[in-house]
Amino acid sequence: MLMKHREPIDEMIVGIIYKLILGRPLEKSENVLLEKWLGSSVYSRDLLENIETDRVLKKKLIEAYVNDKDEFWKIVVTYRAALP
Repeated sequence: MLMKHREPIDEMIVGIIYKLILGRPLEKSENVLLEKWLGSSVYSRDLLENIETDRVLKKKLIEAYVNDKDEFWKIVVTYRAALP
């Protein structure tokens, strides 16, 4: 499904990022997928690093995940686009 912000939602990555935000352990297959995603671009690594250190961003993502996963991904994509 293609979003208005022209970035397809990756449901698996959304779930993995959410688990990381909550501090839940990842399954082996999730770790493999996460490493692949992180290796796909420097932006993914920077984004995850910022998610792990930015409390306001974490809070926004948790609220968006609970209410609307489309909004969760939109926040991720928008934040990634703002990275240098």
